Amino acid sequence: MGPVDQNNASTAMELTEDEAELYDRQIRLWGVESQKRLRATKILLIGVEGVGAEIAKNIILSGVKSVCLLDSGVVTKEDVNTAQFLAPHEDIGKNCAKQSN
Repeated sequence: MGPVDQNNASTAMELTEDEAELYDRQIRLWGVESQKRLRATKILLIGVEGVGAEIAKNIILSGVKSVCLLDSGVVTKEDVNTAQFLAPHEDIGKNCAKQSN
């Protein structure tokens, strides 16, 4: 599949047709250039408990290049028993921001 915007040679990172379909709603709201900028964006999110987890999910789904999570807390039993979807049961006692293996 070829790039969606073949006329804009100044942009090094063109969106593929698959990406254009995936982010169609955002592109209609903000335009292709904004989605390209999002795609190149790196985010640092400090705190992944509660609202931070929801913010992380929404930022990741928007199509950013990368998200770095920073949180010194550890996953507790209460975290896995609540709506904290980033905290699986096997991560109790581990750092909140480290990825499970």
